[in-house]
Amino acid sequence: MKKLLIFSYLLGAISFSLLAQENTVTNDAELGDRNKYFAACWSMGAVTVSDSRQTLISGDYSLRSNQVTNSSTTATWVKTPWIKMESGRITFKTRLDGTAGGNRSIVLQYIEFDDDNESTGEGDVTKFDVFDFPNPINRQTEVHEVAVAVPEKLVGRTVKIMFSLVGSGGTARIGMDELIIPGSYNADPSDDCFPKDEDDDEDDDEDEKDTDDDDIIDSEDAYPEDPYRAFDNFLPATGYGTLMYEDLWPARGDYDFNDLVVDYRINRVTDADGEVVEIKIELIPRAAGAGFSNGFGIEFSGLSPKK
Repeated sequence: MKKLLIFSYLLGAISFSLLAQENTVTNDAELGDRNKYFAACWSMGAVTVSDSRQTLISGDYSLRSNQVTNSSTTATWVKTPWIKMESGRITFKTRLDGTAGGNRSIVLQYIEFDDDNESTGEGDVTKFDVFDFPNPINRQTEVHEVAVAVPEKLVGRTVKIMFSLVGSGGTARIGMDELIIPGSYNADPSDDCFPKDEDDDEDDDEDEKDTDDDDIIDSEDAYPEDPYRAFDNFLPATGYGTLMYEDLWPARGDYDFNDLVVDYRINRVTDADGEVVEIKIELIPRAAGAGFSNGFGIEFSGLSPKK
């Protein structure tokens, strides 16, 4: 008989600082781990979340690039989630680490949604502004406060904002912090971070019904009567994955990996802001052929049972 083991682990509330009350999407790096931003639909290339004093701008963490020595806008970058843009100014703080470099710039672009791109939904990329660090780059550590007006044609549209960090020569890295973009968070973490469906029929009260008042309409809410839960995020997306263990590895002659075979499915339940509030793990043992008395466990690193 199959044994179904269900582990439910309720996580403490995680403040992602993604949505502000005045319709802005922000990133202040204070989560301390870029994977947490990935879970909330931010993306980064050759950029991490770091407490290095060389590029720290405010708080305990800032965004920190690798050495910026490439003029390509796709080498080192930060992308926001999908945002329904509003008028105003995109603002952020930035600095260099003081080491040598030829030129350094931050190119601002917007990415349009392409319904034909079933992988990411990303379409055309258009440059609309650039910030150039003043020369000489060597020994420069001044914090620059940058403000760029939202192009009028973007107001009311759903796009991503892409910050490309470009440069040539030297080894200087770029730090960024306190990114603030006018608009409403419009990504769906439960749907590969694609834009949320927008209901054009504002007069259809049933379609717009939001029973738990969490700003996710019931038709899109997996938990329409629970204000603390909104979306299921399954791994694998469908069916079950399989784990296979060999307790004598790497001993020769015993590579059968049948000491424990278990199917798994993980559900990260997130709230309306994309914050993880609960993890459910389903395990179905398939085989246990070990001669030893072994144990199986799951560890959540960085969490204290006292909290």
